[in-house]
Amino acid sequence: MAKVSGGVRQKRYAHCNLVAMTRLFTNRGDHFHNAAVAANIPETQTNFTNALAVIGQSLEDLVLNHAATMANCVVRVLNSILRV
Repeated sequence: MAKVSGGVRQKRYAHCNLVAMTRLFTNRGDHFHNAAVAANIPETQTNFTNALAVIGQSLEDLVLNHAATMANCVVRVLNSILRV
C-alpha cells in the first residue's frame, strides 16, 4: 500500500468535515420540510449538491466570524439551502 502524503490526507479530512457540516444543515432542512408536509404543503427534499456549494461559499463566515455573525450566517445558509 502506498503512503499518502500529508497534503492529500489533510485535503481528505477537510472534505470529510465539509460533507459532515453540510449533512448537519441538510438534516435540519429535511426537518423543516417534514414540518411543511405535516402542514399539508407539498413534499420536497433538500438538495445536497446545492447545500454543499452554499456551505463551501460560506465556510469562511461560518468558521472565522464572531458568534452573532455566525448565527446570521447560519440562518442565511439554511434559507439559501431551503430555497432549492
